[in-house]
Amino acid sequence: MQTLTIERQRHDIIRRVMNIDNAELLKRFDNYIKREEKRAAVRDDEEYHELTKEELIAGLEQAFKEARLAREGKLEGRPLEDVLNEL
Repeated sequence: MQTLTIERQRHDIIRRVMNIDNAELLKRFDNYIKREEKRAAVRDDEEYHELTKEELIAGLEQAFKEARLAREGKLEGRPLEDVLNEL
């Protein structure tokens, strides 16, 4: 029974998307779907949890450390375009 409900929802969404004539709205919808797919993949791969304050600070410290090392030429950085394409 749940399979029929999912199929019905899927078809309803497809019908609604096919009727959208606004390019900006379609782009925002596409970006939203991509973000949600990534979140679902993370949840499937590992137990998802909100970052604690300590985890967030540790992540930022690591990012700043890596940025400093990249500026000093001790670590190869990634092109900004690659990073932006991931978002």
